[in-house]
Amino acid sequence: MQKRLLFFLFLTLCWSAATAQNGMIGAGFANGWNYPADVVAMQPSLGGSFIYTSQPSADGDNFFRFVNTNNDNQYGPFDCIDFDWTGNQGTSYNDMGICDPFGAFFLNAMSTDHNYVFKTRFEDNDDFLYFVVEGDVFDFIPGQTAQDPMPDAMGRVNPDADVTVSTVAAFSAGQTAYLRYTTDDFVSSTVVEMVDLFGISVYDAVIPAQPAGTTVKYYLFTSGTGSAAPAADGSDADYKTITFETNGGNNFSYTTDAALPVTYHNFEGKREANGEVLLNWTTASEANASHFVVECSDDNGRSWMRRGQVTATNKITGSAYDFLDAQAPKSSLQYRLRQHDFDGLQELSSIVTVKAALSGQTNSRAGLPMVKLFPNPVSDFLSIQLDTPIETQIIITDSHGQEQLRWQTSNGSTRLDTRQLPAGVYLLRLYQDGQLGEARKFVKL
Repeated sequence: MQKRLLFFLFLTLCWSAATAQNGMIGAGFANGWNYPADVVAMQPSLGGSFIYTSQPSADGDNFFRFVNTNNDNQYGPFDCIDFDWTGNQGTSYNDMGICDPFGAFFLNAMSTDHNYVFKTRFEDNDDFLYFVVEGDVFDFIPGQTAQDPMPDAMGRVNPDADVTVSTVAAFSAGQTAYLRYTTDDFVSSTVVEMVDLFGISVYDAVIPAQPAGTTVKYYLFTSGTGSAAPAADGSDADYKTITFETNGGNNFSYTTDAALPVTYHNFEGKREANGEVLLNWTTASEANASHFVVECSDDNGRSWMRRGQVTATNKITGSAYDFLDAQAPKSSLQYRLRQHDFDGLQELSSIVTVKAALSGQTNSRAGLPMVKLFPNPVSDFLSIQLDTPIETQIIITDSHGQEQLRWQTSNGSTRLDTRQLPAGVYLLRLYQDGQLGEARKFVKL
């Protein structure tokens, strides 16, 4: 006969004048049925919701009710008949009934290594849902959230720029990260799933470019996956939050700046007969413009490489520019310009696509070394292995683009002590004779 593991979950009325205890009781996840001695506390979560996470003491059916200690009522299925809720992960059960001593929900626990996360919506509500995380429950690491481009000293971002937000994470099955952003102080919002594009435990999400003068606020949270994921409009984000990173409760934010130092007339690129790439652009007006950084992507815009820099003329009537990428990769490429002004603000141009080099066109990264990094993520020493032992300059920058380390090597392999680097995401670039070779991300734990 299958063992019944009984437990209670409480709905806390922590905002009422007579604050009630919020918790859980029962044989499966707590110590027994003695009320109130065996009550285990739940914790407040976002938006007035409450959360409790625990592992079952044994496999099999685990029975439970919810309890409101403000009135000592126990809540179970509407008709007070035992009800299996195992197949409804991430789905809210609504309109529970008062059931004492008969009638309970039950979940069939597959492993005592799994963590069961229970959420109630808010005080005096008779709804609940649950998630199963097949291992440890991940919580965000303070200080590991990065934004690109970063706001300037006044919190401004160019209105034409998509904003990429990154965080370091490692998830068990059943849990993943999401970004929730708003432009009207959460009257409405959008939820975007974060994705580990490079398989290095760095999860990214993109906030699309916003009109000038818009204030964007956002935070990160984890929730269930698949059918248990939160709605894209954020309507159930608080209810479905497992863990979160709200920047100390203040949320992350930036404002798009209306002042554009450069107005573009056109931006074009083409592959030359020898495989090189020639870029041309003209500006209709310039004000306070410092220089243009040419960036290239060979993976459809997921990552960008710096290819060179052109000084701006800063003429109010505009100017014409060109740039030759003599070491352009052979594959199909995308190019963009990152325009810098003298105040430190940046503006991204539109993107132009350049076709792949034809067979026989010799230009590539020939002669430049390829690199392998391990381990990644790294906690102390990072091994760097080059496929060609030639004189190479190695530069490491942080997620804000600030240079952290620079050194020369002519060996095929070297070992870098990263213990002095703060935890975060870094980019390692290789240069030979001033030409950019490989660029690789790594994570410092």
